[in-house]
Amino acid sequence: MEYVKQLLVLVLGSFIFVGVLEDYKSDDSIKVEQLESYFMPARVMANSCLKQQNELFLHYPQNGTSLHLFFDAMTHLMKNPKLEKNYNYELVLKGLLHNLQSVQKIQAELPQAVEMCREEVFLSLEALSIATGSFEYFSIQADKRIERLNDLDKKYRKKLEQSNGDFDSKEIVKMLYQIGSLQPGSDKDTKKLLLEFNQKLPIIERASLIYAEREQEKYQIETEFFSEIRKKSASKINSRFKQGFFSWLFSL
Repeated sequence: MEYVKQLLVLVLGSFIFVGVLEDYKSDDSIKVEQLESYFMPARVMANSCLKQQNELFLHYPQNGTSLHLFFDAMTHLMKNPKLEKNYNYELVLKGLLHNLQSVQKIQAELPQAVEMCREEVFLSLEALSIATGSFEYFSIQADKRIERLNDLDKKYRKKLEQSNGDFDSKEIVKMLYQIGSLQPGSDKDTKKLLLEFNQKLPIIERASLIYAEREQEKYQIETEFFSEIRKKSASKINSRFKQGFFSWLFSL
């Protein structure tokens, strides 16, 4: 009977050990899933979004420059009517107008795309932090992020108000639509539109530089936030991969 008891204990012990070992393997597969399903996609998404943000703050000065170049060329044409019959000058104007329209298209689409990708990355990092057990750290960093972004918006809203004076953004948008339909040398209202827009151009250029400065600071805030969450999550996953069987066993 003593032998049978020992045999039963040995068999039961073996089954328990196999079960514990399977749990350990299962836990290891969860770590791999965290890496593949959460960490890597979040990193790819964050890098893609940062690239778009970089394009945005570089875009704003281009917006002011493209406007300036086009209106300088149109003003020069207005002062030198003989250029209307100059085919090469017409090509230059058409090229500048095409560039302006391209820049304005980006202006209409890129800021919205950046806001959307920021939200998507935030949700992705939130999911990553939950999966890796670092949600508390994520919440602290998220609160710091929103506080910095709010302070930034207040700062630049005040800066724009001081710089723009009686700037009417709706009026500028209306004028830009008119510009988009201009045909060099063919519109009777071109001269009037040029005079009106030339008065607004310095304001637009200043605003473009302010927007660029604001977006660059936002980019820095988001870069730091993304980096902090990724480092914390990576550290959590890495420590679990380093954990040996017996360490894992005693942590149960």
